[in-house]
Amino acid sequence: MHCLTQKFSVISQKYFSNLTAEAFEKHKVAYAVRRSQKPKTVLEKAQSLWSEILLESYNFERQEVELAEIPKITLEEFLNYFRVSCSNKLRFIRT
Repeated sequence: MHCLTQKFSVISQKYFSNLTAEAFEKHKVAYAVRRSQKPKTVLEKAQSLWSEILLESYNFERQEVELAEIPKITLEEFLNYFRVSCSNKLRFIRT
């Protein structure tokens, strides 16, 4: 498990370090389009609501909040978040 996680981290860091600002913006737009799609079925909507309840976050407007934040994220912020998040997760898995 650790080996696969470390491999993912290395491959992802390599990909992200070569990511241009223009490509990052395209990814952000594509992600926003995908996130802005409304649930197609009642089941999808129910899964979304139950997920909030089960995680005890109760943020039923999560989709709208995330959509408002996506344009604000810079490539540098994303890279820093990924580095910190990945290094913390790898440290946790090693122990």
